[in-house]
Amino acid sequence: NRRTNEQTNIKMHLKMIALDLDGTTLNSHHELTEKTILTLRRLSQKGLIVCIATGRCMDSSLMKYLRILDLPQKSIPAICYNGAYGYILEKDANGDYKQTVVFKNPVDEIPTKNLISFSLRLGLLIQYYNGETGEVLSVPLTEEHRALSARYAALVGKPQVVLRSYDEALAQSLSAKLLILTTQPDELIAQASAQFSADDFNVIRGSPDPFFVEFLRKDVSKGSALLALCEHLGLDASQQVAAFGDGDNDREMLQQAAVGVAMRNAKPLAQQAADVILQWTNDEDGVALQLL
Repeated sequence: NRRTNEQTNIKMHLKMIALDLDGTTLNSHHELTEKTILTLRRLSQKGLIVCIATGRCMDSSLMKYLRILDLPQKSIPAICYNGAYGYILEKDANGDYKQTVVFKNPVDEIPTKNLISFSLRLGLLIQYYNGETGEVLSVPLTEEHRALSARYAALVGKPQVVLRSYDEALAQSLSAKLLILTTQPDELIAQASAQFSADDFNVIRGSPDPFFVEFLRKDVSKGSALLALCEHLGLDASQQVAAFGDGDNDREMLQQAAVGVAMRNAKPLAQQAADVILQWTNDEDGVALQLL
């Protein structure tokens, strides 16, 4: 159901905007345009908190975008791993960001082991996310595995760390999320649904390009993370936050925000969850144009 025009005026009563990156704030070349940068700087200067909400790791590739944005606000709230980790990032005198972890909700060990076994039986490559280091760990066994790994590394701008076995990953830390690479995501989701219950994982089709499926702890999403960060910041997400997204992984965040905004290029689940569907795509500076 769409809200009234008064309710969907996203500039009214807002304290924070939560922005997905890939497919939303970034264009299809994974770039921040000048219009987007200047618009977000201007809003930040006026006191509107800009929050990043991404499936990406907290790593150098994410920091690159924060340095390009160079927001004037003292600290940046950030949701990573599609909601498994929440941070407050504070800029120091050198322009580097100090990370404070507000919460972390990785996948438990037993479900992780079960999902690794499941992916190995299917002959698919699973990626393990060390939330403490930001590393993506995997054990590619075939040329198809390596090709999909390279495709994913190009998407996020960083290579995986190749291990001999997943036992090495389990010995390091619990996984923030797990991701299975596949050219048949819908078939994999159906197979996972037959193998696991809804109490095991929150399962999300990959975004913006669906050549992978993500598995989070059952109660974890960008929506749950937004609520936790808002509680930490003393904000009411349902009254003071606008959220922008395009993918299945943005659905809960769009639902929890006072105004959920889906890009024109958004997937059906995101559009169904949104209050506003933009007339512009991420390649047309949709975020910036809506916030002007």
